[in-house]
Amino acid sequence: MGRGTEFRGIRYATAPRWNPPQAPVAAIDTKVASTFGANCPSVGAPNEAEDCLFLNVYVPPHTKVDAQLPVLVFSHGGGFVSGSGQLYPATSLAADNNMIVVTLNYRLGALGWLSNSKLAASVANEFEAVGDAGNYGLMDQQFALRWVKDNIAGFGGDPAKVTFSGESAGGISVLATLTSTNTAQNLFRAAIVESGSFFYYTSQSASSRQATLGAAFESDLGCDSASCLRSKTVAQVLASQGRVFGRYNLGPVHSTKLVPIAPKAAFETGQFIKVPVMQGITASEGRFFLSRLLAPLPTPAQMLAAGGPANYDLQNPNGYCGTAGAPATCTYSQIIGKVMASPTPDTVDAAYLRIMNPAAITSDFLSLLATTYPAANFKNTFLNNAPSADMAISQLWGDAIVACPARAANSALARFVQVYAFELDDPAAPQAGNTVGFPLGSQHTAELSYLYDLGAALNTDQQQLALSMRRYWGNFVTNLDPNGNSLPSFDAFPVAQIFSPGVGQLRSAADLDQRHFCSGIWDRIRAATP
Repeated sequence: MGRGTEFRGIRYATAPRWNPPQAPVAAIDTKVASTFGANCPSVGAPNEAEDCLFLNVYVPPHTKVDAQLPVLVFSHGGGFVSGSGQLYPATSLAADNNMIVVTLNYRLGALGWLSNSKLAASVANEFEAVGDAGNYGLMDQQFALRWVKDNIAGFGGDPAKVTFSGESAGGISVLATLTSTNTAQNLFRAAIVESGSFFYYTSQSASSRQATLGAAFESDLGCDSASCLRSKTVAQVLASQGRVFGRYNLGPVHSTKLVPIAPKAAFETGQFIKVPVMQGITASEGRFFLSRLLAPLPTPAQMLAAGGPANYDLQNPNGYCGTAGAPATCTYSQIIGKVMASPTPDTVDAAYLRIMNPAAITSDFLSLLATTYPAANFKNTFLNNAPSADMAISQLWGDAIVACPARAANSALARFVQVYAFELDDPAAPQAGNTVGFPLGSQHTAELSYLYDLGAALNTDQQQLALSMRRYWGNFVTNLDPNGNSLPSFDAFPVAQIFSPGVGQLRSAADLDQRHFCSGIWDRIRAATP
């Protein structure tokens, strides 16, 4: 048995296109759960099929069927357009904590998140009111939670001790499910959110999404009916998805039966499922997004040749300050302004821009950002510690879209439930596939290498940190409190716990506010945001 037993590729539902998930036909024979199920369709994904609603169960060694172990259900990230449960082996997380871990697939891209009026429910059902459309991937995840509640006892789990967790898009799904007071009550008793706070400020109503992108998708496919939409091949759907939605413009919509109101309003008014929450971020979230969001920025050599960060004025042929493709003189603050106002349009959707209040992005505000995030403070160790505008702007972006929304969400939730906040801060975190020319450090997704068996090359200190983090997670799942097992004290919000390798693996920060300039900058720019 070794470190435990894996049950792979268990079907939990069927996925009729643009309809709620359905219970699978009961099997009449025994299934050998040794291979993963198909991945849900996404661009470039291997082994994909629309019939993709499978989950995987990781059971610690020597577990008896009547063990009643606590359960962690993990929802993967990937911007709602990629990913699968099989990417996150959880043998160590389960074995180190004597708990069961479940990973799952859910429908992706337009197949999982298209909100279109032609697809609106004509009859109310368990997930939809009449007129609702979209959120099919969220329905899948809640259906999986129901499957766990009904079946996990057969694996030695306790259906009354389920924690719902997720990272990035999965974390957004957890936040959305917290608002699902009509459909998800009693499916879980705690929640863990890793880097999923985008949704706090960026959620859209179903009607708004239907009237804009939903209608554009329909037009792009040349359809004027639900039957026409459903007749398209997966390849046609994915191609249109790329043309209409770009990379990051899909996800949950509110003002539906499934997500009654926007998370910000739900959390601020207490209209959510009240369970303990553990929510955190990584120290350098934005470094993950830089190559995906921004046109190429000046190199450190260019910046130094222009006089360095204190006198930043250079010829930049990216069109930031003039005609696209033509040389133009830009100041550092002007480049920041262009990045904030109009990131690369084919990869950044309006949802991210809704985080900002455009009227607040004045020249004085941009000067404040340039002073607060000086390139001189961000040393590129790949280039002899040269100042890095890339690193500075990626930090600015990550603070704006992840770190400070997480702090705001935690602050709202903490008025009603117990909240624990955390941040991973490891400048030497594993960074396979780095193509951006500077250290990625604790970028978005970095904590996953410490929690799941991803094969990352961790040094001795990082291995110890990984074990400590897995045990904090296990304590929270088991006892609704991360403390225990002789670990350093993990205080509740507003204190945030900072995870770093080596001496002082866990240290307290009075608040993430000062680390990420939330009240001084980002809360201010959002004060007037609709």
